Amino acid sequence: MQSAQVLSDFSLADATTVLSALLVLVFLVRGLYKVYPVFFIYWVLDILLWALPLLPIDFPTLMSVENGYFMVRWVIYFLLVIELVDRILEDHPGIAHLGRRAVQVMMVVAVAAAVYT
Repeated sequence: MQSAQVLSDFSLADATTVLSALLVLVFLVRGLYKVYPVFFIYWVLDILLWALPLLPIDFPTLMSVENGYFMVRWVIYFLLVIELVDRILEDHPGIAHLGRRAVQVMMVVAVAAAVYT
């Protein structure tokens, strides 16, 4: 039973990576990387992080890269939310500006709360 669970987890992780690669390919073919640049960068970095353990590097270096990417991922999440707010509300510039400002303020508050605790 335990080996079936491990196999299932491994297969889902691989399926997610394959689908991410297909998504990047669709973005390239349709030119969507110009419309959603942060979203495209997020998926490319996610694929690269998956491929990182396949490279012949030592474990401490691998952990350093993954820990560094953790901070980069949070910045990308922040930029991704702002990008999506802009794209969803592009027909309503006043609401888009208000939404962008609200996201920025909430992100600053969230970072301050995380640092404080």
